[in-house]
Amino acid sequence: MAVSGAKSPAQLGTTQWTLGWVSPRSVARVAALLWACLWVVVVIAGLVLWQVGRATGLIANAESFWAQATGQSSASFNGVALLVVVVFGGLVVVAVATVLSLLGAMLFNAVCDLTGGVKVAGTPAPSGPGPRLAPEPSPRQPRPSPAAQPQVARPGTNG
Repeated sequence: MAVSGAKSPAQLGTTQWTLGWVSPRSVARVAALLWACLWVVVVIAGLVLWQVGRATGLIANAESFWAQATGQSSASFNGVALLVVVVFGGLVVVAVATVLSLLGAMLFNAVCDLTGGVKVAGTPAPSGPGPRLAPEPSPRQPRPSPAAQPQVARPGTNG
């Protein structure tokens, strides 16, 4: 006879759900928005870093290092061309990542058809308002002393 200290989900007050299908359309929308936001962040960070590099002389140092390393008399990085490549390359990455996310959702749906889905356990959110707290006094009224304030029971305490 095996004795286990683990409690069942019913004893813990948890609920089990089975996730067996996700909408490919909603996954595609969320993925496209997520990857587009990441693309915007990368482009803006790149622009800021380029300006900081120009202002501090790091870009000029990198250009002279590149010229010396390749044996050229001088080298120059074209910032506008780099920006165009990053912008359009990023758009391609956004499209490819969105399609891969969509394929991942479709693969998840196919696997869930075979296995029955993913079981998730958790506690449901409280449907009503939380514990009732004492009302805040208006700014015109003086605050009562701490001894005069009513004691409010909070969840998980003995009071």
